[in-house]
Amino acid sequence: MKALGVLLGATAIVMAATPMVSAQLAEKVSMEAAYEEGDTYRISRTLDLTQSSGEGESAAERTIGASVAFVLRVHSVEEGAKVAIEEIRLSGIKGDGNTARFNIRRSADTPTAKVLREAEISITLNEEGRIETINGYSELAEALRAISGEQSWSAGLASVSGMKGMLEPLFHADGGAIGRRPETGWPDTEEVELPPVALLTFTHNRRLGSLDDGNANIETRTEVSIEQVVSDDPMSPSVELGENEGSSLLVWNVDEGELVERRSSQEIELSWSIGATTINQSQREETVIERLLIEE
Repeated sequence: MKALGVLLGATAIVMAATPMVSAQLAEKVSMEAAYEEGDTYRISRTLDLTQSSGEGESAAERTIGASVAFVLRVHSVEEGAKVAIEEIRLSGIKGDGNTARFNIRRSADTPTAKVLREAEISITLNEEGRIETINGYSELAEALRAISGEQSWSAGLASVSGMKGMLEPLFHADGGAIGRRPETGWPDTEEVELPPVALLTFTHNRRLGSLDDGNANIETRTEVSIEQVVSDDPMSPSVELGENEGSSLLVWNVDEGELVERRSSQEIELSWSIGATTINQSQREETVIERLLIEE
C-alpha cells in the first residue's frame, strides 16, 4: 500500500478474427493518478428519499432531501502528505419541513472551521487505486455530525464511508487505474448490507471507449440484485427490490494523469414489510466530481 495526500465508485466468443486480434493487441490506457500541488476539485452529492405507506385516509408520505459539497485542493504530492479541505457545504430538509444549511470555510472564525484548518488527513490506497483508509478524518466527521444536529438527512453524507465513496474515483478511475484497453469492458461489484434482512449487490458494467483528444471516457451502467435473509419469525422485516437504474460517465486526462469530471446517478425503489405494515421507499442519488481551473 502507499499513502498519498491530495486535496480534496463470461466473454462471448466471436468468430471474427480481425476485431478480436485488434482488441487484444490494443495498447492499454494508463489512468494512474499523477496529481500536482494546487489541483482543485469540487465534489458534490445530493440525496432525495421518499417513503410512503398506507392507502386512502391513512396514507402518509415523508420526503428527505440532503446535499453536501467539498472543495478540495492538492497540498502536496509527496507520500504521507496531508489533505487540505477548503470548504464544506451541507444542506438538508429537516423533519419539520424547513431547510437547514451550513457553509464552512477554513478561514471562518468558527469551531468547525478551526477543525478544518487543523485537520491532517492522508489517504491509504491499494495497488488498484482503491481507498483502504482515510487517516485523520474521524474528528472532522464528528464536527460535521455535530453541526448538522444528528439529522437523519445527513446520514452517510458526512461519514468516513461517505467521504471514501466520493474520493475514490479520483484514484481508482472506475477501474482504469490498473490500465485498460480501449473498446473493452469489465464488471465492478459493490455490496450494501440492509441488516438484518437483505444484501444488495450493485454490478457496475464499465466500458472504456476510444481516446478523445487525450481524454479517456468510461461509461457505466449499473444493475442491482438482492439476496434475502430467510427468517422463520413471522414478525421479521423483509424487503423487496423494485425498479432501479444507475449510470455514470468518467472523463480522465491521460496525459496529465488527472480526473476531469465524473457524473453519476442511481435510482432505486424498495418495499419494506413488517407484519401487516408496508413502507415503499424511492431514492435518487447524484454525485458530481469536477476539476476547477484556478488561476494563480
